[in-house]
Amino acid sequence: VVVWDVEVAEVVKKLRGHEGVVNAVDAEAGVPGDNAAAPWDVSTSVAPWRVVSAGDDKTVRVWDARSSRRRGASLTIPHPAPVLAVRLRHASSPSILSAGLDNTLYEWDPRAPAAPLRALRAHSDSITGIDVSPDPAADLALTNAMDGTLVLWDLRAFVRGAGGDADESAAKRRVVRTFRGHTHADPGALLRCAFSPDGGMVAAGSSDRMMWA
Repeated sequence: VVVWDVEVAEVVKKLRGHEGVVNAVDAEAGVPGDNAAAPWDVSTSVAPWRVVSAGDDKTVRVWDARSSRRRGASLTIPHPAPVLAVRLRHASSPSILSAGLDNTLYEWDPRAPAAPLRALRAHSDSITGIDVSPDPAADLALTNAMDGTLVLWDLRAFVRGAGGDADESAAKRRVVRTFRGHTHADPGALLRCAFSPDGGMVAAGSSDRMMWA
């Protein structure tokens, strides 16, 4: 995982540890004005500190980008299959979302990573993209998958009928809406998805050279 200084386009840090292709990264901003949080940058007002990455080595890795010492990931979360997408939920939650070749959206608590908080299954093929709603109160996630669907998930702690998320039928009760129309025909394409800034629209990459919204 490589970190660049945007202003000067220079590499400021390389985070080494994955044993295969790194397919996705996400980062969480640090404290505004806290230059000590990022020793390599003395001018930025917001420094990234928690970086998460997902790879073909079947792991999600969490990195402390504040440290100037050369060391590996602060946390490694093993997965049953290669991981194609990863996302931090939001500033008020430490949770990490990940997904990949086993068609499952996982939610992890990095403080207790031995088992996922949730394993949500509604897709029938690999998940290649994840995004989270810009409104933390909405607590929604979005996934784009090779089955040609875009799924909107309710991640609130309590959803009627979804108490046992390990049960596939119960987990599907967290599906708010399924969007269809775009295509995901290229097995090598890691097509992503996104919420609009106000959370009112969603968009997805597509194999037909279109962006669908």
